[in-house]
Amino acid sequence: MLTNPYTPPNSELADQARPPGSPLKAILLGLTIDLGGSLIVGIVLGIVYAISLARAGMDPSQIKEAVSHISSTSWVSIVGTVVGGALSILGGFTCARVSRRDDYKLGYILGAISAVSGLLLSYSSHSLLINVLLTVFTFGAVLLGTKLGLGEQ
Repeated sequence: MLTNPYTPPNSELADQARPPGSPLKAILLGLTIDLGGSLIVGIVLGIVYAISLARAGMDPSQIKEAVSHISSTSWVSIVGTVVGGALSILGGFTCARVSRRDDYKLGYILGAISAVSGLLLSYSSHSLLINVLLTVFTFGAVLLGTKLGLGEQ
């Protein structure tokens, strides 16, 4: 049987696995998304809250007092917590995807840094119980994001 000289040779080709990414880069990107995003959301929510108080007829001194002592059950705190949790999940996901590793080590590091940073930033604003709950929530959200990031690889 004659072979066609113009057909390419048969060979088995496979994509090579990408090497692991930089752990420092992965953690810094995760922190930027988690903490940086949470700070930006907090600023935007504070501005929106102040505008809503001004529209309700409060004078500037009342607005300043209300914004500096926001209840943990107010809509501003609840929205901030939900969006902050979503950003923590996204930060953990990004960390896992950038690092391209198959373990949770960097997720634990990122979760600890995020949780402690959040605790330090909000310690004077909340009670001890709320601070503990928010710290556990942040750590868990980062690990959930890490799990989702590892599952996609």
